[in-house]
Amino acid sequence: MRFLLDFLYTGSVELETSNAETLYIAGQDYQLPRLTDLAEAFLESEVPSLACPPSHHTRIPCWQVSPPRLVQLLEFAERYEASRLHTACLRYVAMLPEVLSETSELSSFVSDGGIACLFELLAHSLQQGKLPLPPGGG
Repeated sequence: MRFLLDFLYTGSVELETSNAETLYIAGQDYQLPRLTDLAEAFLESEVPSLACPPSHHTRIPCWQVSPPRLVQLLEFAERYEASRLHTACLRYVAMLPEVLSETSELSSFVSDGGIACLFELLAHSLQQGKLPLPPGGG
C-alpha cells in the first residue's frame, strides 16, 4: 500500500521483485497506466532476453531467472494481459536451445528443473494457441 501511495503522490515508485506484480495489478485496478507500464517493465527485466541481445549471452549467465519463476511470470502475464511480459517470456523460451548451446549453463538449467518447465511452458503456449516466437519474430 505504501508503494501505491508513493506513486500517487510523487509519480514514481521503488519497484522490487516483492511488489512489482501487486503494483501491476493495482495499476490496472485503479487505471494508472504509467504504474502498470513501470511494473511490467520491471517484470520484463527479469527475463534475460530483454536484458541482453543474443550476441551477448556468453558474457552473462543465460539462466538468470529460475525455470519456476519463468513459468510464474508467463502465467502472470497471461492472467493480467501483460502482453510485453508475455512476449518476452515466449521469446526467451524460443531462444533457449541457442542460448544453452552457446554457454556452459546446460547442466545448471537441467538441475534447476528447466527441462520440465520448458515443456510446461511450451504445452501451455500450445493450449493457448500461441507459439513461442524466435528473437525478432512476430
